[in-house]
Amino acid sequence: MQAKNAILVAAALLLFFFSANALWCGAGDRGGKLLEFTVNCFGKGEIILTCSDGSDRGQCFRRQSCDVGDCNVGTSGLYLNNACRANCVDENTTYVSIVCEPIPLTEPAINLSYESYTGYLGQEFTIEGFAGDAQRIKDIYFEEVEGCDINHTPQDFNTMSASVKAAFTCSRLFSDVEITLVAKDYCNAVSTETALLSVEEYCPRECTPVKYPQCTDGVLSECSEVRDCAFLEETVCEFGCEGNACCVPSSCQELGFECGPATGSCDENVSCGECPNNGNCTNNKCPQPQTDQNQLQPTGQLPAQTTAGGFDLSGAIFYGPIVAVIIVILFIIVKVLRRGEE
Repeated sequence: MQAKNAILVAAALLLFFFSANALWCGAGDRGGKLLEFTVNCFGKGEIILTCSDGSDRGQCFRRQSCDVGDCNVGTSGLYLNNACRANCVDENTTYVSIVCEPIPLTEPAINLSYESYTGYLGQEFTIEGFAGDAQRIKDIYFEEVEGCDINHTPQDFNTMSASVKAAFTCSRLFSDVEITLVAKDYCNAVSTETALLSVEEYCPRECTPVKYPQCTDGVLSECSEVRDCAFLEETVCEFGCEGNACCVPSSCQELGFECGPATGSCDENVSCGECPNNGNCTNNKCPQPQTDQNQLQPTGQLPAQTTAGGFDLSGAIFYGPIVAVIIVILFIIVKVLRRGEE
C-alpha cells in the first residue's frame, strides 16, 4: 500500500509540473489573460496552488477563484489570500484548480527633463530619461530616430527606480522631430513620454571675440565669428610674437641697411649683401663713391666761363647781345629826335 501511495504521489507531482508549465505565462504577455491550471492528487495529502506556480511573474496576478474535488470534504478550498488547497482524505482521485487574474496595472511614472532638445550634426550628445514604478523596471529605452545612432546606458536597472542615458549621434539635419522614451515593468505595463529633438549644424562658441587676438609663446590665437558661431584659430608664428600679433620681419631697405649681416626687427639673422666694387661694409653701410670735379656738366648746359681774375663771364656772354641791341635802339631814337629839332 505504501508503494502504491508513493507511486500516486509521484504521478501527482508529475501532473502538477506538466500542467503548470503547460499554462506558463511568459514575459511576452501583458497580463491580459487569465491563468487557469489544475493539479490532480491521489490519496491522502494536501496540494496548494498559487498564481506564482503558473507564471514567472506571479506578482502580476491574484487569485480569482478555486475549484477542488469532492474529496476535499470539510475544507473551503481556500488557502491564505492568493492560493487554493486540495486536502485529499481518501484514495480516490481528486483535483484542485486555481484561476488567476491580472492585477490592475500601475503604469511606470516616466520623465524627461526637458520638452525639447538640440544637438549638433555629427556630434554626440546625451539625453537622460527616468522611470519609477511599484514593480521593478524591466526595460527603459528611446525608440529609434531616423538618421541617428543611439547608444543606451541603463542606470539602476532591475529596480523600482531606473534611468537611462542615451548617446545620440545624428547624420542629418532636422527640426522638432518627436522622440519617445519607453519604460516597461515586469508586469509588462508600458509608459511613454515624448519630447522634441532638433539637429543643427555644428556651431560652437569656442571663444569670446573681444578677448582676442592673443599671442603667447610664439602662437597667435584669434577668434573668428561665423553667424552665431565663434571658432578659435591658432597659428604658429615663424618669428615669434610682437605684442598680440606675429612679428613680421622688415627688409634691409626698411631697416636702412645696405650690406653685411645684421639682426632684424624680429631678432632674426638678416643678410643684406655686399658693397659694389668689393667696398668695405661699415655698420651695414657701403662707402660713398668719389666725385670727379672735372666731369662734364649735364647735356644741354655750357661750361662755366671764368676770366683770369676768377670772374664768371657766362652772364656776359648771354646778356651782351641784348645790351648792344638796346644801345643801338637808343642811339637811333636820339638821332631822330635831333633831326626833328633842326
